[in-house]
Amino acid sequence: SGKTVIAAAIMQAANARGNRTMFIAERKELVNQARDTLEACGLQVGIMRGEDTLLRPTDDVIVASIQTIGARWHALPMDMRLVVIDEAHMLHKHHIRLMQHWSALPFIGLSATPMTQGLGRHFDTLIRGPSIAELMQDGHLVSNVRAFAPRHEQMKALLESVKIRAGDYVANDLGEALNRKEVIGDLPVEWRKHADGRQTCVFAVNIAHSKSIAEDFNAAGISAAHVDGNMPDDERDKLIADCRSNHTADDDWCC
Repeated sequence: SGKTVIAAAIMQAANARGNRTMFIAERKELVNQARDTLEACGLQVGIMRGEDTLLRPTDDVIVASIQTIGARWHALPMDMRLVVIDEAHMLHKHHIRLMQHWSALPFIGLSATPMTQGLGRHFDTLIRGPSIAELMQDGHLVSNVRAFAPRHEQMKALLESVKIRAGDYVANDLGEALNRKEVIGDLPVEWRKHADGRQTCVFAVNIAHSKSIAEDFNAAGISAAHVDGNMPDDERDKLIADCRSNHTADDDWCC
């Protein structure tokens, strides 16, 4: 059900007809993730990203960062037959310029928030994927989920002060509301109560919130590390690999 996996299936079908395709990542950091997924699906992938660019005539797919496309406009490969734009709700001028330049090609936009204002000016059709309930029913997603909500009333009161824009909380306001010691300090306590010894991933509101959470876990003797998209690739990759293998500096659990 993942967006990139669905894109890979579409690209495999195009490749079977002898058509080369391009996958455009919204950030340079996401190029590697897309490449890994597409290669795992059996496609030969070229990279168009700054100094890491590696393009071969035999590539089935070219994964490009939109920043590199904007910087190398006159070096674009001319034999593409399909373009997939990841995170299409974040379209900016280089995306739109490319859509106008390659107006004869089909463009597919991938997004978990397809109702973003303005997308209808650039995409003609909305294709609905399976719902979370359908994926759970069919066994593709975990269905036996237990949820815990400590300090429910306090959290509810905190969220009442957070502004809502376009149907979602304003990230900066949400970060300020939740990045408080009285809230974060409960996380290690609740983790030990409900998930002690289990490999854990914590999704924070923003970078400051994530760092505060990691600091409190470490202060409680639980090995934890903060990861964000601005970190150097090798540092981030090592932290993620350590977490997946449960190998940290003190051989404790990674969070």
